[in-house]
Amino acid sequence: MNSDKIRIESYPEPIQVLIDRINRIYIGSYNFRTDITELITDEIISWASMNNWGSEREFEIYLIKNKNNQLSRGKVDLVLDGNVSVSENNILPLAIEIDRGDKNWSIEKLQHCQNLGFNCLWIRWGKKIKIDVPEGIWYYNFKISTRKQTRFDEYVTK
Repeated sequence: MNSDKIRIESYPEPIQVLIDRINRIYIGSYNFRTDITELITDEIISWASMNNWGSEREFEIYLIKNKNNQLSRGKVDLVLDGNVSVSENNILPLAIEIDRGDKNWSIEKLQHCQNLGFNCLWIRWGKKIKIDVPEGIWYYNFKISTRKQTRFDEYVTK
């Protein structure tokens, strides 16, 4: 269930660290339709690499959707995985969807990934989340103004 106040402190520490890194991204004058998603994706891949985790973009999850008699193959934007010791902070494998809008298809894909044993994170950037996010899917709303030159921090994430 979705709420205005996401209790990020209840998320595992690695997810809290990732959200903090995303919040530090300098937006600058990027093209809002493509560059912001790419910027967030690159930050996640950099963070995963620092943790010695692998990442794969456009990960096939073998979920088919029939929309207007056209089949769409299910792929999640990013999957992180790697060799980690079992602990309460083990978030791998992690399936991630990054969207500018509220996309039910993204939620469906993440639910499918949950059924396959993945932890799931939905990053919605831009306006406020207006759809319900099922229990068990971590989510974060990276709020961005529609004006260019928006700045959320004084520096680009290192």
